[in-house]
Amino acid sequence: ETVNGICRTRYDISPLPKYKLQANPQLAPYANLTGNATFLNIVKTTNYSECRSHAVYHTGVAARDEADIGDTTVGSAIARSTVCRMIVQMPHPHREQYNISSSVCNSQLEASPHLYDNLKTQNENENSSSSSDDSSSSENNSNSSSNSSSSSSSSSSSSSDSSDSSDSSNDENSSSSSSSSSSSSSSSEEEAPFNPPPLNFPAISPARPVLNKEQQRQIASNIWQLVYSIAIDIADNKNLVSQYTAQKFITLTNYVSNANSSLLLQITDKLNHRIGANIYNRLAWKAFRDAVAEAGTRPALLTIRHILEKGYLSESELGHVLRALPRSAKAPSKDYINYYFEKILLTIENSEMYKSQYIPAVLSFADLVRQTYTDKDYAEGHYPVHTYKKLDQGKSDVTQRYLPYLFNKLNNAIKNNDSKAKQLFILAISKVAHESVPQKFQPYLGGYVNKTRITIFDRMAIMMGMVQVAQVYPKETLKLVYNVYQNIGEAYEVRCLAVLAIMNSNPSAAMLQRLARSTNFDSSPQVVSMIRSAIQSAAQLSDPDDQELANNAQTALHLLKPQPMSIHYSRTYFKDYFMEMLGDLGYSYQATHIGSHDHIIPKVLNIRIQRFLGNIELRTRKYSAMVSSINKLINLWYGWDNTLPTPPQQPIVLPDGSINMGPRGNEPLQGQLRFRIPGGEKFVFFDKKSIAAIPNFLEHLAKELRRGQSFNFTKLYFGPRMTLAAPDATGNLATFTYRSPYLVHFAGTLKGYTIPDLSNEDQVQRHLHNQRQASSNFPNIAQLLENVKRVEAQMILDYKVVSARSGQIFLTNNFTANSTRYLAAVEQSQMISGIFDTNITYYSQYDALNFRGVDVTLKPVNKEKQVLAQSAIEPFITHQDSLSSNPPALSKNKEFVSIRKARQMKYNFGPNNAFEIKAVTEQEFVDMAMMQRQWSDRDLFSVIAFPMAEPTSLYQNFSIWYNPQLVKQMQLSAAYTELSALNEPPNVHQQHSRFRRATNGVRRPTDAYSRILRLGFTAKTPEAPLSWQVKINLTRSDIRNNDYLNVTYNFTAGSFSRPALIEKMIFALKANWSYMPLYYIMETPIYNPNSSLEANITYRNYIKNQEMNIKIKGVQNRTLSRVEYLRNDPTVKQCQREMLNGNTMQWACLNVTRAWGQLDSYQFNVSYDYLTPGFVNYTYYLYTKLNRLLQPYSSANVLFQGPPNKAQVNVTFSPSLRAVSVRVHTPRMAAQWQNVRLSPALGLALSAHPARSFAQRSADAHFVGQNIHALNITTFDNKTYPIPSTGLGRCWLVLMTRKQYSAPPEYNITVAIHDDGPYRLARIITRDQDIWLVPGSQPVDANKYSLAVADNTVGVKVRNGKFSEQYVQTVNATKYVVQSQNEATVIIYSPRRKYVEVGALNNTVRLIYDGKKRFMLFVPNSFRNDIRGLAGTHTGNQITDFSDKDDLVVRNSADFIFSHLYQPEECQAVHDDNNPRFPKDIILGYSNTSRSNSLHQINDNNDSSSDSSSSSDSSSSSNSSPDSESSSDSSSDSSSSSSSDDSDDSNDSNSNDSSDSNSDSKSDSSSSNSSSDSDNNENANPKQKSFSFNGKSKHSDFKNANDDYRYSKQLNQNNNADQASVDHHVLVLELNSGELCCFSLRPQPTCKYPKVPFNHEKKEVKFHCVGKSRSSDYWKDQLSRGHHVDFSKKPVSKVLQIQVPKGCRKPNL
Repeated sequence: ETVNGICRTRYDISPLPKYKLQANPQLAPYANLTGNATFLNIVKTTNYSECRSHAVYHTGVAARDEADIGDTTVGSAIARSTVCRMIVQMPHPHREQYNISSSVCNSQLEASPHLYDNLKTQNENENSSSSSDDSSSSENNSNSSSNSSSSSSSSSSSSSDSSDSSDSSNDENSSSSSSSSSSSSSSSEEEAPFNPPPLNFPAISPARPVLNKEQQRQIASNIWQLVYSIAIDIADNKNLVSQYTAQKFITLTNYVSNANSSLLLQITDKLNHRIGANIYNRLAWKAFRDAVAEAGTRPALLTIRHILEKGYLSESELGHVLRALPRSAKAPSKDYINYYFEKILLTIENSEMYKSQYIPAVLSFADLVRQTYTDKDYAEGHYPVHTYKKLDQGKSDVTQRYLPYLFNKLNNAIKNNDSKAKQLFILAISKVAHESVPQKFQPYLGGYVNKTRITIFDRMAIMMGMVQVAQVYPKETLKLVYNVYQNIGEAYEVRCLAVLAIMNSNPSAAMLQRLARSTNFDSSPQVVSMIRSAIQSAAQLSDPDDQELANNAQTALHLLKPQPMSIHYSRTYFKDYFMEMLGDLGYSYQATHIGSHDHIIPKVLNIRIQRFLGNIELRTRKYSAMVSSINKLINLWYGWDNTLPTPPQQPIVLPDGSINMGPRGNEPLQGQLRFRIPGGEKFVFFDKKSIAAIPNFLEHLAKELRRGQSFNFTKLYFGPRMTLAAPDATGNLATFTYRSPYLVHFAGTLKGYTIPDLSNEDQVQRHLHNQRQASSNFPNIAQLLENVKRVEAQMILDYKVVSARSGQIFLTNNFTANSTRYLAAVEQSQMISGIFDTNITYYSQYDALNFRGVDVTLKPVNKEKQVLAQSAIEPFITHQDSLSSNPPALSKNKEFVSIRKARQMKYNFGPNNAFEIKAVTEQEFVDMAMMQRQWSDRDLFSVIAFPMAEPTSLYQNFSIWYNPQLVKQMQLSAAYTELSALNEPPNVHQQHSRFRRATNGVRRPTDAYSRILRLGFTAKTPEAPLSWQVKINLTRSDIRNNDYLNVTYNFTAGSFSRPALIEKMIFALKANWSYMPLYYIMETPIYNPNSSLEANITYRNYIKNQEMNIKIKGVQNRTLSRVEYLRNDPTVKQCQREMLNGNTMQWACLNVTRAWGQLDSYQFNVSYDYLTPGFVNYTYYLYTKLNRLLQPYSSANVLFQGPPNKAQVNVTFSPSLRAVSVRVHTPRMAAQWQNVRLSPALGLALSAHPARSFAQRSADAHFVGQNIHALNITTFDNKTYPIPSTGLGRCWLVLMTRKQYSAPPEYNITVAIHDDGPYRLARIITRDQDIWLVPGSQPVDANKYSLAVADNTVGVKVRNGKFSEQYVQTVNATKYVVQSQNEATVIIYSPRRKYVEVGALNNTVRLIYDGKKRFMLFVPNSFRNDIRGLAGTHTGNQITDFSDKDDLVVRNSADFIFSHLYQPEECQAVHDDNNPRFPKDIILGYSNTSRSNSLHQINDNNDSSSDSSSSSDSSSSSNSSPDSESSSDSSSDSSSSSSSDDSDDSNDSNSNDSSDSNSDSKSDSSSSNSSSDSDNNENANPKQKSFSFNGKSKHSDFKNANDDYRYSKQLNQNNNADQASVDHHVLVLELNSGELCCFSLRPQPTCKYPKVPFNHEKKEVKFHCVGKSRSSDYWKDQLSRGHHVDFSKKPVSKVLQIQVPKGCRKPNL
């Protein structure tokens, strides 16, 4: 046992040869007096890795290798060792006493200053000895330590930390033999750890000695000086780097940590009473406030309580203080946490002043409980467990007090339906992460608690919390989350988060293999994608700590489902990365996103980042965002409240036994955000009320802006920090500290206004009322912001942001009176700062061209030269009093550690050379090669995480300065607009003149549209204003395949009224693209995509009288190697086979078809008359930089002689676009870069396509398509099913429609189709338009237009719409534009007679038609889960594609097809119409005979009249007993349900009838009579038919009393009529507003389509009537499907007179 603890010690004993004594007489100074005595050499080595007790003090040191903090090595950055050597004289034969001739102990504490430095200095004096000179004193010892420290540090080139180690060793070497002997041989009883002191005293530790009253007074004086020193630095705009302001905060926090509570309370009251209007007092108070929050001691906690009682802090300030407490607490004991709970948390809860800060108080308390009681690893790494007794003595309070309190709050929030409170306490309980939390959360995952529903989002929040609990208690959490994952009835979001929790619980290989197997049969593709990505990324981990997880994941890889998943599915990624050149500097992160069921934007984003410095873990950073529904959030933003009525409290059991838990759409909007702010984490919870309150917030903000406000935000806080202190053999304390302070300061004044004035409450409310949706009372926030025409704000802004890192190692000599510290340190600081008078102006719809832009004017407030940015690294050594008021960096004894003479550099740039770069560095080389070598070891994320990390700590100082005397004012401007025919004035000449004015003379085609961007920078110098203006214009034509790019650059000087032009450059480019098919792959090899371009660059310098003109001609080709590569591609071959079979429009083949148009060869010929010297020098400069960057690929021929004034550039891509080669020939040299590797995305971006720009190709990723062929249909989720052999019938079928309440009415859309002989017709119905696409040579009226497609003509008719004058027809294409209120609501486009493309809803929905039977429909991903119809549900899950209007999954494809009839009540018979192609009224009628024989008789044409009404009747069962799996999406379709069997299933008729009869008898529980077997009825009367009609007819002349009923026309068979045109159907009436349903006992005669009835007569018909019930709905559904239901034996309820026609005839066409 020694002062270093009780540790294993190794003794190496060997005789000391006499020749060594003679060579080293200092080993035994008096050896000549001992005669022939024998000497022993004893070497004692202490192994700190094997200790029963450690004598170390530490905070914030968490090693990744699970080593104890007191071990020999802590990570790879800290190491300690103790080696003692003694020379002992053997005892005389007559004496038993050993004599110690000399003793030397070498104690080292070695650390890298910033924890990741590669090179560490070793102690060079390990073998040195010390004599036993008794005259040496402790003062001499300290002096020798100081000198040794200086010399050792000076000789170090990488780190000065080991100099302190040398201090320790040299101090030991100079000690006397007697004292060393006594210290090394002394032993005492094992001392117990310290007890934590009372709350009003700081924690006693070796690093914090007990201070007397005089020292406490000195501390108070130092605190007072430091807070005002920091305040003066900030207020007087001093250079915070050179003043070491961040380092002053470190010293200030150290003194606050050593002060007792009475001292802190006195300073608190004095500072707060002195605040007033004095800026220095206010800043001094803020510095002290933040130091108290960062101290983490018990007196600091009492001080925060005192501040809370006195009300010294604002609400936001208190939030910042509370967020710092869990991170800063040094030794939180039971009393500490209880005091926080009782005196702070409960006080804030009951306080009216600070009630808004209850959220950070609860979450900080939960973090503190977890760090102290539940997370043992965190407590052992961050708290001084070797100094105090165990800190978890109050662990029972977690289960007895804290968790019951939080769960009680959660239950109250659930009971009161308080969304924000639910999210808060779920998160807080998860943060506690106690082992009992998973079991306590289990009832909440059942869906209901105390008969109150737990929403999907609540369960998602619980599962997200389980991810945190799994990291602390993996086994306890795994039991719960695995059961949740296995529940296939649970929402996929909850199951995905359960998978994430499983991956964070260190799963075994068996568990991962079980998950991998489930991907082959799991019904949710979201869950499958989550498992695949998690296992695949985990298998690639390389961190030794993750090797077990990586090995387990590798065993499960071969069991995963081989099918790749799209990016919009849920995924989680694991990654770790370490940089070899920077030691163990690295990171690991876990990124997760969970796809939305209703949008392409993920509904859950979660990022967890763990950084490592020298193999030491830093605090985990977490960022997350969750929302219950992206679509609801967007709709609420646009003022559309689509919340459905409250769902039932209990599940509904349907007649077929399926369970409907209620539609997903009933979920209320909930969400939360988690992000970092200065000093802590910020949580924001929001719901529907939060979105509705945004207009009030904007109004309040506008009022404050108009009134004018001053602001002053100053925050000082710490990032990662750690301390490790250990005594050496003599008792002196060696300490290593790492601190990373931050300073953020924003101050100034702000004043402005808006147009219209948002501060006017009446004006805002009037605007919201006008913009409110017709069917929604929710404010339209998007439109409110869109109508803001101008925002102008004037602001004086003073900003300073400082980031510093301080690594220090010091030896405290406690034997001296003043406790001198001998210290070596490396200080690194970065800063950005400035103070400007700023004017910001935002405008929209500015001038006649409707520009939208922003202008920013910056005017320096001070005339002195100011630093804008600075970065400095300073290694130094020093010694000073431990109670000095200055940080070590300001010590007068500071000496810089230098290895070579620093080099200096200055460089001026900018307008009038007002900006200056100053650099002082000891780096040997500062060039591109050095930077490339230094950054080659990093990836993108490591650059972001460690931007200033360097392998060595050499002195350097870089700064950027601004001189206001050279530039008095700067202005930046940017503006953008789009021009097209619809937003231009009606005068064509005026259109073109304005276009030429905006685009510098380019003549625009009539169908073109332009995008114009203007950028400007103006600098006001003492001589004259300097202005740089750039204007970029891109003009495109959809049907002419021409692009125009015009860039203008002007540099002017002089007054704004009469500027003088100095430089001007114009770049004009015209690209001529060839036609290229986009959808039919069989035509792509036929067309040649080769294109050309012409460009002209004109430059003129009016001052130097220089003029330059460059002409460029380019040819872009598709090479034969590219063609052969595509022909051999397996996907291309598969698509060719599909299209040869007639499937000419394939969504899956779009990428393949477009790949044929990618151009892979480019040749540019450049010619010029004269090149300016500046242009030549600049191009050569770019060449040298590019050549160095691509050095492995480059080669040059300097002897090449090319034609004068000409150059050629050839760019060739590899056939796969994975590599590119560039050759450049100039008059003086030739250069080439061969096979430069490219990523797939970069290769596609760089190569051009003649029909699709890069922006269009990027936008294609946000659309998804489906296609219809003659024989099959493919849904949006890529599920293909057959069309019946008789076709789709002649009734309109819904291909795609948006669900009710899913979007505002103006965004609703329905696409319907039906067959008509060899053609297939289509309709697109929106709120404002009804577009018909009718093939064949049909009559053309005034409202119909014809487009030629192949050998056919497609008629296009638009109702409720107006064709604009923008009709363009060229050899390439024909284009129409349908406009509404000057907006292109519908665009009709036909390229080269290949197909017709109709774009609706501002071209967001596109339907492509080949003129026969093939369609391709594109919808944006924002339609996800909002649509129903033949195109599927677009959820990403093929299982739900066959959902009918009630979200019940239909098993049979034919039943599914005919369950989506558009307005089925209008589909029985065609009324007289002069134009049967566009009928006025259509009525539905079915025959119960085989559908394969009757489907062709169903009328298809439907006139969608806006005033016609249809009723939605719920169908709860199906004769084919479909899967009862209920879709989780809401069901609100406006179409009725009707389905039929597959036409090729000829054996289903009898079995279906039998099953129908059975199901009918079961469902009619209220009737005493059961129906007879349907087979017997059909045999008795083979002509008997069944019919169900639920529509409302416009041609009724029958009314009975006050009954409001619906009926179908009945046809009486006439002797003169055609027998083949007669059919029979059961008649259905709905009376008393649908409350009474009546069914005719016998089927009544009707006419088959296309016959129509004539000469009506009255007939008495018997009816059986029942109340509206499930039985009546079931019967109507069966009849609508064409199934037989026998009512002949039912009791007669009513006898009514019905009109039936006497005969049938052909309709009048």
